[in-house]
Amino acid sequence: MKSFFIKPSLIYLFWMLLYVGFCFIAIPILTRNKGGGADLNLFALSIVYFVRGLLFISIVTFIFYREWTKEYWFVNLLVFLGSAIFLIFG
Repeated sequence: MKSFFIKPSLIYLFWMLLYVGFCFIAIPILTRNKGGGADLNLFALSIVYFVRGLLFISIVTFIFYREWTKEYWFVNLLVFLGSAIFLIFG
């Protein structure tokens, strides 16, 4: 199967930049007039969704990017195991 135009490493990088942008831009806007640690609650919830996204990306890259996975199997394996362990035990 021919690889797509975007490399999986760029997909991982985009997901991480999107998360950092959410943490620094969206969380302060969404919790602007709320008190009682609403920003920390939203940040803690966003960590779980970030890790779920990493798990999903690692599964998708294994399916659609076979050539990349054969060459960089350790990256995909580390992301998959790290995110799965975090979701199970965290």
